[in-house]
Amino acid sequence: ILLTVVVIFRILIVAIVGETVYEDEQTMFMCNTLQPGCNQACYDKAFPISHIRYWVFQIILVCTPSLCFITYSDPADRGGHSLSLWSLPRILLTVLVTPCPC
Repeated sequence: ILLTVVVIFRILIVAIVGETVYEDEQTMFMCNTLQPGCNQACYDKAFPISHIRYWVFQIILVCTPSLCFITYSDPADRGGHSLSLWSLPRILLTVLVTPCPC
């Protein structure tokens, strides 16, 4: 249950706080030349990935093993039904709400 709480907390932080804090990352960034496009190139060189993209990538990496396990688990546990795109929200809810049986 701790992993579920951590994942939900991370998603909330990224969705609520992260975008407002990092939405204007480049406004105060200054380049040492006035050449067109230098500001964007210098910023990309200094900061190759934004914080928001890193956080979303991290959340995806944390959730992927659980989703893979649920997707490829024993079909008898699902009552013999095959998975479809429509069952994905139910699977995600199961992963986020169901506590670890260990």
